[in-house]
Amino acid sequence: MPDDLRALEQFADVVAEKIVDHKRAAELRRIVADHQVWLQTDGEDGRKADLRGLNLERLNLSNLNLRGADLRGARMAGARVDGAGLEQADLRGANLTAVRGRETRLKGANLDGSRLVDARLRGADLEKATLREAVAHGARFTDARMGQADLSNADLGAADFSGADAREAAFDGARMYGVRAVGADFSEALFQESGGQRVDLRKADLRSVVLEEASMRGANLGEADLTNARLSRASAAGTNLHHANLENADMREIRARGAVLAGAEAPERRGPDLTGGDLRESNLAGSRLGGARMEGVKLEGASREGAKLPPSVKLPERDRTLPGLER
Repeated sequence: MPDDLRALEQFADVVAEKIVDHKRAAELRRIVADHQVWLQTDGEDGRKADLRGLNLERLNLSNLNLRGADLRGARMAGARVDGAGLEQADLRGANLTAVRGRETRLKGANLDGSRLVDARLRGADLEKATLREAVAHGARFTDARMGQADLSNADLGAADFSGADAREAAFDGARMYGVRAVGADFSEALFQESGGQRVDLRKADLRSVVLEEASMRGANLGEADLTNARLSRASAAGTNLHHANLENADMREIRARGAVLAGAEAPERRGPDLTGGDLRESNLAGSRLGGARMEGVKLEGASREGAKLPPSVKLPERDRTLPGLER
């Protein structure tokens, strides 16, 4: 018998022992047996498991194959899910608070409305999974694979995505206060109208990312790659863009008062579009933005010591270098 099917049988035995009603225990074993057949025959025979609302709290579900199972509303708080196979599983409304797992397989799973508070899912495969309106504050998705995942309107406060691959993922409307995502790949991801202060995106890949009208005040984007990024009308007061790559970034009407762009750069012919932006009291020292479009930019109180800006940019003598703005 394959290891994953043996694990399914063991799972059924463990859960059945927790069920006082013998008829229900027997029914669970039958459901698992049918699911084994369903997996072995690629759905041609048997039946996928219906485990809605089942209590799986603090159980060891590691290496269990429940691919495609119906786990809506399941109670899985504190469970171990190392290597568990939950691809295409329906986990809508499930409670996964403080689950622990490495390399958990959740590709294509539906986690809409689920609770993932303080979950630890390092290296999980969440490609094309949906977590719309999920509550995942404090969760750790470090080094996870999340390409094309949908986290729209999710509560992600203080979650950690460091090292994650979330290319083309959707975070529209997500609440992201205090999120940490150092070195993560968010290229072509969508963050429209998302909100969150003090987000840590240092060295992140943000190429072609969509952050239009997003709230990112006080965010740290130091050394991030924002090539072709779209940040028009974003709220970015106090944001750190130190040594960021702003090649061809659309930053029209960005509200970035007090931002740090020291050392930010872009190729001469592919500078960012900062038209109509608010860069008052910002630090532009040492930036290389000679090819930027800066018509109508507010620059009162900005520091530009050693900066290379378009010839059309003229600052009052008293604003060119203000002590205390270097950060």
